[in-house]
Amino acid sequence: MICVSVSTTEKAIIRKEKHIEEEAGKDEETIYKIDIPANRYDLLCLEGIAQALRIFNKKQEIPAYRLSDVGKDSMLRMNVRSDQTSQIRPFVVCAVLRGVTFDEARYNSFIDLQDKLHQNICRRRSLVAIGTHDLDTLQGPFTYEALSPKDINFVPLKQAMLSKELENYLATHISEILCSNLKEEEEEEEKEEDEKSKRKHESDRKRVQSQNR
Repeated sequence: MICVSVSTTEKAIIRKEKHIEEEAGKDEETIYKIDIPANRYDLLCLEGIAQALRIFNKKQEIPAYRLSDVGKDSMLRMNVRSDQTSQIRPFVVCAVLRGVTFDEARYNSFIDLQDKLHQNICRRRSLVAIGTHDLDTLQGPFTYEALSPKDINFVPLKQAMLSKELENYLATHISEILCSNLKEEEEEEEKEEDEKSKRKHESDRKRVQSQNR
C-alpha cells in the first residue's frame, strides 16, 4: 500500500517554516509526500513506485523473479576467508544480474536506491554493506576476505564503467594534471615561506621595541 499525503510545493514549505503569509504562484511545482510500508524497500526509487502503480492499475502483471538453472561448471565461486572475516562480517551473499544496461539516469537512480538501503535497512552500513561491480571488467577467482585499509584498492562502479574514458583522459591530460599539482605545491611552499618571514619580522620588531625600552 502507498499513502500519498496532501500535495504542496517547495516554496510553500519554506513559507510555512518562515511563517510568511504569501499566496502561491501558478508556476510553483507540486510536491507529493509518499509514505511507504517498512517492508517495501522497492518503493524507495521512482522505478519501483511506477511499477507498483502499474500493477495496482492492472497495467502490468506482478513480476516473478527466479534463479537461473546454472550448472556447477559455469557457476562463479566466492572463496570465503572465514579466519579473517568471522569477527568482522561473517556472512556474504553474492548474485549475478544479467541483461542490465546502465545509462547516466539509470546509474544515478540505482546508486540513489543503494544509498537509501544503506541508510535504512542496513543501519548506515553497520549491519550490511552492499557492493555492486561490473562483471564484464572482473575476472576470478573471487575471495571474500578482511584486509588492512592500506591494502585495499577500491574502484567505484562508475569509475570501472568509465575506465576506458578515464584512461584516454589521463593519457591526454596527465602532463597538465602534473603541472597543475606542481604549481599548487610551489604556491603552497611560497605561502608558507611568506608566513615564516612575516612571523620572523614581527618577532624582530618586538625584540627591538623591547630593547629600546
